[in-house]
Amino acid sequence: MYLIFYDISDDNLRVRVHRLLKQAGYEPLQYSVFVGIFSPDSLGLWQKIQRLLDKTPTEKVFCLKISKENFKNMRLIGNFEEDFDYICGDKSSLTF
Repeated sequence: MYLIFYDISDDNLRVRVHRLLKQAGYEPLQYSVFVGIFSPDSLGLWQKIQRLLDKTPTEKVFCLKISKENFKNMRLIGNFEEDFDYICGDKSSLTF
């Protein structure tokens, strides 16, 4: 699993990165924090983000590889509606 998070001040660029991550199947945990089961390199996603940020050296995007176990053991205060098993790819959205 991969956590991708960013610190982008340019509104247009931030929206473009957000859309790229959503289109690649990453789930938002917060507006600027996403999690996904596929490597951003295998999807060509990292290269796309890098091209977007080439001319903006102050903007930052981070990628952290984590285990499913660590993700599922994450501590949370507050409401979070998403299903961690679904996000981890362990449950289909069609499961009843």
